[in-house]
Amino acid sequence: RNVPQHLLSQFYVAFISNENQNVPVWHQSGGDESQDYVKYWDYHVLLIHLIPPPSQPTYSGPKSVIYDLDSCLPFPIDSQEYISEALRPHKDRISRAHRRLFRVCPAAEYLATLSSDRSHMAASREPPPFYPCIQANRNVKMNLGSFVDMDPTRGPGRVMDIHQFSEFAAGQSAQFFGGNEAAAAAAAAAAAAA
Repeated sequence: RNVPQHLLSQFYVAFISNENQNVPVWHQSGGDESQDYVKYWDYHVLLIHLIPPPSQPTYSGPKSVIYDLDSCLPFPIDSQEYISEALRPHKDRISRAHRRLFRVCPAAEYLATLSSDRSHMAASREPPPFYPCIQANRNVKMNLGSFVDMDPTRGPGRVMDIHQFSEFAAGQSAQFFGGNEAAAAAAAAAAAAA
């Protein structure tokens, strides 16, 4: 939360889910070893860092990287490699019931608005995370559902399909957010403070 705005604006949070809340991601800890460690999630969360264009014309590094805390792949990993290996956008056998959608939010909006009391984990056999519950607004105990809901007419950020997400993660954020991340973050912060 104490990250300077010029750095925070380079980061985005992506929630992966669908209307069935059943989405495959490969190379996951605890995934099915016989099928490239695929794991089916009700929702999954990634952090994307869009790296600004370098001042050095000879730079050949990644344009963006993805952080996935549950992945067996390198951490962080070049976004295009992650998408190819973990999301497999060209895999022909993904049924309609498992097609993934992505709700992508500027990190500042995510930090200013998400509140989770972990009530959705009550029936889980997994232990809760070691860190405290996320509480962006003291008046809102739980709004995780608005991030996991993939209806594009409501909720924070923008909902994308796998191909739009691939383009976005390739570093084309202005196309999807119109370069207004700072304004969106300021509005979200003001709403959370109210």
